[in-house]
Amino acid sequence: MTFGYGLHEWLTPGQNDRSLNIKKSILGLVTFLLLILLSAAEYFFIEAFFLVFPPPLLHAILFLIELLSFLLFIHALFNEKGPLAIPLCVTQAIRVLLFAGVLIYYIIDYFNDEDVPLEHRNSNRSKWVAKLGSHLIFVAMGHVLLFYCGWACYRRFPHSSAYRSSISKHADGGQFHPQGTHHVIVLEQPIEQAMYGKRP
Repeated sequence: MTFGYGLHEWLTPGQNDRSLNIKKSILGLVTFLLLILLSAAEYFFIEAFFLVFPPPLLHAILFLIELLSFLLFIHALFNEKGPLAIPLCVTQAIRVLLFAGVLIYYIIDYFNDEDVPLEHRNSNRSKWVAKLGSHLIFVAMGHVLLFYCGWACYRRFPHSSAYRSSISKHADGGQFHPQGTHHVIVLEQPIEQAMYGKRP
């Protein structure tokens, strides 16, 4: 099965293991940079828009949890243990749900302002809500991409390498196929004498 953006092919072994390790390193670096940039952007959004919800403390706690889940993702990526990438998927899903909650909260707050009729409200506030929504959607797309990186790693390596090696041994109807015993003969005489006999 092919996954979007070619991550399945990207994590598929090529001619040698060195190229696969380079691909894993690139994916890990891109994931880390994206995680840092998104967290910094979210912090600036909270400061620039003076958001009451979510509080900065909640953002900091989620960022620490994301870093821990990223470390598990790196371990899952290089040691081919897909289930360890699930925490990264969970944290990114929480981020997206949180952004959806923030957007819904401020939209409801905008329409529930009963002091001023809707048609006479300040256009600056409408622009503020529109900018906030566009920024949140843009950042949420980045977290969706991070979610997909973790999910692709999980689907590419659904089990540990030790488990897959045991499966490969039982792949043919649960039967082992031991190879024949190889004997090594050590000659204590020149090869010509062993083949043609000793000349007089």
